[in-house]
Order: sequence, then structure tokens, then C-alpha cells
Amino acid sequence: MEITVEISGIRQGSISYESIPAFLLFVDNLGFETSWDSSQTLQLKPRASSKKVALSHGSSVTHSHRKRDLESLILKEMEGFLVHDGIEVTKKKKRNKIANTDLQMMVEVLEDKNAAKTQLDLSYTNHDSSHTWLDSLQRQVEASGFSFCARKKFESSSPQLQVTIRFPKKMETSERTMKLKQASMILTMGVLAYMNTHHPLSSFSLIPFNELSSFLSPPPTEIKDTSKTASHESNITSLPAEEMKIIEAEAYFDYHVLLHKEDSSKVKIMGSFHLKNTGTEALQNPVICFRISPVNSVKISGQILPPNVVETKGVQGDYGSKGWRYLNDSWHKEIQEKGEVWICPVHSLQIQPGHFESFQNIQMTLLQPEEHDKVSIQGFVFFNDNDLQIEANNQVSLSF
Repeated sequence: MEITVEISGIRQGSISYESIPAFLLFVDNLGFETSWDSSQTLQLKPRASSKKVALSHGSSVTHSHRKRDLESLILKEMEGFLVHDGIEVTKKKKRNKIANTDLQMMVEVLEDKNAAKTQLDLSYTNHDSSHTWLDSLQRQVEASGFSFCARKKFESSSPQLQVTIRFPKKMETSERTMKLKQASMILTMGVLAYMNTHHPLSSFSLIPFNELSSFLSPPPTEIKDTSKTASHESNITSLPAEEMKIIEAEAYFDYHVLLHKEDSSKVKIMGSFHLKNTGTEALQNPVICFRISPVNSVKISGQILPPNVVETKGVQGDYGSKGWRYLNDSWHKEIQEKGEVWICPVHSLQIQPGHFESFQNIQMTLLQPEEHDKVSIQGFVFFNDNDLQIEANNQVSLSF
């Protein structure tokens, strides 16, 4: 005899009558509530679907550096996550109390000129002696690069969490946006962990129930439903890829030192400078700066053209001259006075995600090495079209 199993009214398959007791214990540990309907179908429902959470802005006095717009963004993100997991979310306004909630969370966001990095402070009511949820939250917060402080600070007749997030005042907008999204996900995880303290496996009930396929006989395949599901899953899968844009790159020197057999004071370095696009978006027109220290201690040469001879002496490709040229007409003065060599592509250059571009056959000759204890060459790359600046992972460095 086979028993039909449904989750939230959607048929998942069937299970043998003899397996039901063990199956009931299994799904109970996973955080599902069970019931039988009139047709002898076993109904499963995530235990979280009976939970109720109240979200609100913090209740402290108005602060000159408080950012309520950022608080609203975090609360909106959290609401989306929790509703997706089947949890009922209510909005708490000011200090009005909401009855019959399993948890109340209040969020404040401040801009702190003294903060070196993002700080997350948590105050909580001690309605449960177990702090496993707090340990999980702290691990996630610190793994995301936040500072973390938690303390029992206030008493309440119902469970409450008060969160204050402090952003450094000079943080870039793009980094702050990333931190806001991280904070929303971490705080939502903290809420779920708090409500499942005594049922740590209940988080499995919030994940699609595919893992039980080994226990259940699959339901009859319906072409119409399958196509809808496939289309829906395809849309869900594609969304994060469209939203997540990463602008990143790395650069490094690859070089070797050549010593003159008869005169050890004559030192030459041969090498290349490599760029790799490690992000998801194409990078445009890199500008490279080699910084020599001390100034006038090294002569850098190679296939670098002065700007005024690019059209006549540039290496010709399918789309015109290619290679590398000095960035400015005053390149010789920049080398002599600042020890900086600025170069850029002769032709417009695009580096696709995962691809490399290299400035090869760089010749670096040490000038009067007996006068210097140490010589170094640093590399910097500027993708101005992408608003990205990076420093090379290594540098050319010699000590005498």
C-alpha cells in the first residue's frame, strides 16, 4: 500500500505504508509538521510557516548620523528572505507593541567617523539559556569582515533582538551596498537560528524538499507542469547572475635576473607584467604605472612607443596599431623626476572575464647598483572606465 505525500499542498510522491513511522520521525526532526487529510494523504508543512516575526526601525532617539534609508533597505531585504521561507512578517511602527510574535527585531544603521570597519552590535533578551544561535551568527558576521559585539542589555516580556550597524563614514558606495546585502542575509540567518534553537535540523524544512526523493516514488509526470517548473527554475537561476556584477582584476610581475659573467655590477632584469580579469565584466583600457625606488636607479625599456610616433611605428593588427605606448608626452620628465613610467595600450583594449593581457619583454637595467642598498619596482593598474584601481601582487625587488 502506497501513501501519497504532499508538502504545502503540492504532491511530492508516495511512500510505503510500512515506512510511515520512521518517515514521520525523520520529517519531524527536519522541522516539518504533519497531518492527514480526508483522502488519507500525508500533509507536510514547514514548522517555520507558523512563526511570526516583527521587523522595525530601532527605537532609540534620533541620531545626527543615523541612516533610516539604509535601515529601510535592510528591513526590506530581510522581509523578502523571511517571507520566502514561509514566515509571517509584520511591520512594527515606533514603539507600538505587536502581540503574539515569536520574535521582534529592531535595526539601526549609523555612520561613524571613528569606525575603521563595519561594526555590528547586538543586544538581546535572554529568553533561552542556549546560545548556539548566537555562536552561528557570530561566525557568519566575522567571516564577512564585520566587527561583532553581543550582549544581554534589556529585559522584555517577549523575545527581542536589537541590532546597530555602524559604517565607516568614508566607505565607498559600492562597498557599502555589498555590506548592506551581507548584513541582511546574516541577520535573517540569525533570526532563523534563534527560532530553531531547540530544533537545529529544522532549517532543512526551509530548503526545497528534493532530498526526500530517495524515500518517495516520484509523482506522475505531467508535461504542462514540468515545462512551467523548468521555466520557473530557469528564471530563478538566471536572476542572481544578472544582478551580481563583479569588477575585479589582479596583476603580477614574472621576471628573472641576469648577471654579467665578468662584471657582477652589471645587473639586468628581464620580465613581463601580466593582467588577469578575475571579475564578471569586461575591463577596458588599462593604464599601467611602474614606480621605481630610488628614483633614477633603474632604466625600464622595451616595446614602448612615444605618443607622437604611434601611427608610424606601431605594430599593425587587424584594427590598426597595437602594443603599448607612453601615456603622456612628458613621459621622460616623469621618469627623471618621479621615477614613474606610465604606459597604456596603443589601441583600445578590452580584457574579457577570465582572460589575460600581458606587457612582455620588459628590460630593466640597474644604473650604478653600487650606490644603492635596495632597488624596487612596484606595479599599479588603473581601469578608469571601470572605476577600478589595483596594485600588483608582487614587485621586483633586489638587495645588495
